[in-house]
Amino acid sequence: MKRFAAICTGIIAALCTACVGDGEPEISDRDSRLKTGDTAPAFTVTLSDNTTFSSPADFTESDSTLIVFFNTTCPDCREELENLQQRQQATHAPRIICISRAQGREEIRKYWEEHSLTLVYAAVPDRSVYSLFALRGIPRSYLFSPSGRLIRQTAE
Repeated sequence: MKRFAAICTGIIAALCTACVGDGEPEISDRDSRLKTGDTAPAFTVTLSDNTTFSSPADFTESDSTLIVFFNTTCPDCREELENLQQRQQATHAPRIICISRAQGREEIRKYWEEHSLTLVYAAVPDRSVYSLFALRGIPRSYLFSPSGRLIRQTAE
């Protein structure tokens, strides 16, 4: 259990940079709509492996779930996606679901292929899912327990 906690903490710590864009000032946790202990908002997305993920029902499938919001044009997101890929291959925990902040499937698929990423992702061409979690700033990550309660979030 200690090893698992250390792995989760390492993944969250790796997500300590953010791509704000549009001249926005530095972001913080106050830009999040969630706080520790909150239940995940309800949403359903289709993943790149042709399965669906529905919140909060699908949190019971693994020990924990890390949801990461990204955009492939964001340099910080690109770096974090590479870090997450390496960590997932090395540890296989927690389950990682990447969700785009306003980016379509074809652009993401192309980026994934060019960079040999195997992380599952959901292409959401608008901010409909992202806006349930935060006001601004990417990459942004949320670690949820099997019950769908927020354990930790990262965005800087």
